[in-house]
Amino acid sequence: MDATLTAFGARLGGCGEDASGKTSGLLAQVQPDRSYYVADVREEIKKYISEEFAGSADVDLDTVDLLEEEIVDSLGIFTLISFIEEKLGVAIDPTDINLDNFQNLDTITALVEGKS
Repeated sequence: MDATLTAFGARLGGCGEDASGKTSGLLAQVQPDRSYYVADVREEIKKYISEEFAGSADVDLDTVDLLEEEIVDSLGIFTLISFIEEKLGVAIDPTDINLDNFQNLDTITALVEGKS
């Protein structure tokens, strides 16, 4: 952890890292629950894809290959990237724009989570 943050944490009553490197004290109390965040991101992306691309199609967005089933096309990938950057506040690097990262909800969520 950054020395400045550790020193600041010490002034707040011992928040910082313990000897094992785990976050402790006040800082540990305000750390977001990452599993909740991932689930939240996944649901936001799923909702967006459902509203913008799937329409009335009867597909299971949790399991479908978005590209193979032509739910999202190349233009749709860029629309989805705009949504991710604007709504979720996550910048997608040009090097990350490839079909593998946009196959399904799991790969898109992993991309966003890796950037967060």
